[in-house]
Amino acid sequence: MGLWTNGGWFWNFQWRRPLRAWEDDKMQQMLEAIKHIMPSQEAEDTWSWRMDKKGKYTTRSAYEELASKEENNLMEHKKLWGAKVPSKVSAFSWQLLLDRIPTKYVLRKTCTEVFRQHSWHKGPKILRKSWNILWFALVWTIWLSRNETVFQHKKHDDDKLLQLVQIRSFHWVRILLNLENLSLMEWISNPVRCMTNTK
Repeated sequence: MGLWTNGGWFWNFQWRRPLRAWEDDKMQQMLEAIKHIMPSQEAEDTWSWRMDKKGKYTTRSAYEELASKEENNLMEHKKLWGAKVPSKVSAFSWQLLLDRIPTKYVLRKTCTEVFRQHSWHKGPKILRKSWNILWFALVWTIWLSRNETVFQHKKHDDDKLLQLVQIRSFHWVRILLNLENLSLMEWISNPVRCMTNTK
């Protein structure tokens, strides 16, 4: 991590693999942030997390710190992590919006714009939650199809993808929003009407 030379501290990080370009940028930012921090040879090392009053690291405090760096995206992050979808889908969607998935930029550009331009605040709460779930089902289905195409050499079928989005979103809406009386056929034919008629 570092060493003492000529009475001064020198940071020297050893990585297990070469850093990627985006990681190198982050490392430079980190070095800039810690360049004035000098360890003490007399005191014992301790860990302290400055983003928490008690000095203890929590995922929540780290998340809030990261989210505050991008105030414009704060509401998007809250929608992502508060959505009623499987956690792996929320995690994937978060990576998608942060451009941290190992794929070409087409998926991010198209799906991110749909996410950002969607009118999340309009309509009854149940309708808003259902639309959120539809978006998650869409990007998750595209991602799985992309992986099948790349790794299993399967050809995708647009109609099949649409059906998968409809079925996946139906199951998530029905289970996660506790709507046992929801009909698959009604959902496929008109999801908006299903949601506006649901009490």
